[in-house]
Amino acid sequence: MVSNIIIIGGGVVGASFAYHANLKKIEKISIISDSLPGEAKQATTNTWGWINGYANNDKEYASLRLASLNYWRELIKNQTLSYTSKGAFFWDLKKPKLNQIITQHQSWGHAVEIKENSYLKELLPNLLDIPDNAGYGKNDMAIEASQITHQLIKISKANIIKEKVTKLLFDQNTVKGAQIGKEKIYADEI
Repeated sequence: MVSNIIIIGGGVVGASFAYHANLKKIEKISIISDSLPGEAKQATTNTWGWINGYANNDKEYASLRLASLNYWRELIKNQTLSYTSKGAFFWDLKKPKLNQIITQHQSWGHAVEIKENSYLKELLPNLLDIPDNAGYGKNDMAIEASQITHQLIKISKANIIKEKVTKLLFDQNTVKGAQIGKEKIYADEI
């Protein structure tokens, strides 16, 4: 049984691992990272995530994206997290193809519809070149990665070790620990 894990990296992926480890009742969760979201050298700091179900002509990929969209919607609701904006437009296709894609996505379960130019002018008044039509994903959303990452780490109750991992420690072909400076830290899972 796994009771002690080390997660290397304190970005959105590491935070997600920590959150899910906490859900699995892992007793000791440690995140080792020399930087955290909000700090300049952290990759998550200057990113945001567009979570959507749009995948042109690829049902399997659209299913993955819709599953992710539904997962994030539930996570945000259940953990009182927040999104930056809800609903997303796309207009990278001409009208006949856009209509086909919208119909296709609706059949796959994506809450998407066509919005006409007049609606777009009203809703997006600062857009310089308003398209004639656009697809609109009603449940699509954007999240601020740093904010979500901080919240997931807090919820996970992970111990933060703010150091740089200098070496992975192996036993045969299995990673068993991490070295930070001269200190070696071991866990059930790395």
